[in-house]
Amino acid sequence: MHRLGPAQVPFLCVLHEDSPRAHLQAQALGATRTLRADAVMRDLLPSLRSLVPGEGQAEVRAAIAEADLKLSAAAVLYARDARGGRLNLAAISRLITPTLDLPAADTVLSSLAGAGGSAGDLLQAYNPHSPGYLALKNRLSVARAPAVKEDARPASAALRLPPGPALRVGMRDARVPLLRAHFDLESRKAGTLDAPPGDAEEYDSGVAAAIAGFQRSRGLPGNGVLNVQTVVALAQGAGPGAGQAGIVRPVGDDAALIVNMERWRWLGSDLGPDYVLVNVPEFRLRVFRDGRQRDEARVIVGKPDSRTPLFSGLMEYAVVNPSWYVPPSILKTMLPKIASYGGSTWGGYEIVRRGGHVSLRQPPGEKNALGFIKFMFPNQHAVYLHDTPNRSLFSRSERALSHGCIRVDDPFRFADVVLPNWTEERLKKLVGKGERTIRLEHKLPVHLAYFTATVDDGGSYRTLPDLYGYDAPMRAALGLGGGGAMARVSPPAVRPSEPTRRTAEAVSVPAPPKPRHSAVPR
Repeated sequence: MHRLGPAQVPFLCVLHEDSPRAHLQAQALGATRTLRADAVMRDLLPSLRSLVPGEGQAEVRAAIAEADLKLSAAAVLYARDARGGRLNLAAISRLITPTLDLPAADTVLSSLAGAGGSAGDLLQAYNPHSPGYLALKNRLSVARAPAVKEDARPASAALRLPPGPALRVGMRDARVPLLRAHFDLESRKAGTLDAPPGDAEEYDSGVAAAIAGFQRSRGLPGNGVLNVQTVVALAQGAGPGAGQAGIVRPVGDDAALIVNMERWRWLGSDLGPDYVLVNVPEFRLRVFRDGRQRDEARVIVGKPDSRTPLFSGLMEYAVVNPSWYVPPSILKTMLPKIASYGGSTWGGYEIVRRGGHVSLRQPPGEKNALGFIKFMFPNQHAVYLHDTPNRSLFSRSERALSHGCIRVDDPFRFADVVLPNWTEERLKKLVGKGERTIRLEHKLPVHLAYFTATVDDGGSYRTLPDLYGYDAPMRAALGLGGGGAMARVSPPAVRPSEPTRRTAEAVSVPAPPKPRHSAVPR
């Protein structure tokens, strides 16, 4: 049994910011903060104050042992929930299949046993660090804060900074004067003897300290570095002075924020510097390199009756001038006719016979269903990113039109970003010259995600249509009823209506041509 000391008790109760409102007061980072305890802790919390100080009393040792076990269970449960283990996703849809990195109980408890007063920070680290998650988290905390008072300090207003690199002490940048003015540091800097003219753009220790305090007030690591997460939080406001004067309450749906925060957990705690993110309800794809967005493209996703699955994979290679094989779900209805047919082609498709197995292959070309290039990240759903010959569909605002795969607008520009050493011009020269496979030197993570509520880099909140109807069952599974209360509940017994999983992109296959004087088609 892991012995959890008195110093750890308040921090082990730092559970989800989107959990039930059972409150416990604790000292952390020199300030009192309100913590929410999960349902498993409800019966334990009232006894914590009496049990911990009395650890040396024989009459409460058994109760302390029980408290230790319950705290340990709560800590492990929190860590696993923070990594996306809260729901039975198969009960929501068979097409939601993320690979969750759920920590083992021994790993969690061993790290907490020696953490002392930093146990809360250790547990919080299991939550996602991605800017998208943190932006929703910030908005949720603002939404739940008291309404703003008339005498609120203007410093709590939003600060939207121009794009730029992360800033550390000693660096210079044109955005620093904006930070000085926002945190009321201008006069202090000008009044010091070591502040020669022109140093207003220096990101010095004073600016870093103000940023660190702001970061801690927003639940971010207080490292004093002006990074992407901090820029997003500044754009949402509610920074300096929020504790004294209250925070402006935005108009929004707590449940929508919580549901979409949960979806970020499916992608892992850290997305890394390089990845592709497809947001299915938005019909958008974004490519990130070195932590920055490098490209954005319109995409066509699966129809509601042939949905694009949600999961993460690794892009391994691309194929220029790809062939397309009719998927088994369509082919099986045609096999009886093909088996008795003696020709080698079928309406422009090649009949491939191997060892008693028959398949239909569409050769490369401008009419190929996959266009001129496809991007492969092997997965159980047999979906991928690809070009399309029907480009007019990208002009539509709602683009749920495919059989599950993702069609990419301007795929060669996308390829230029994801394939090192292959420019768009070089790739296009391969068109029409036979099938060519290009392997990535480093596999690139691809995330097929489903966000119906987002906050952009400028702090603007946006909701999107629930394309596949996943929001309602997730709200139910998370216990987000009318009041938005959070509770651990069993997953819903009834799965929402959904189509059978498709194994590949499909298009209509023409019937065979009628032979004229022989079995050989036209």
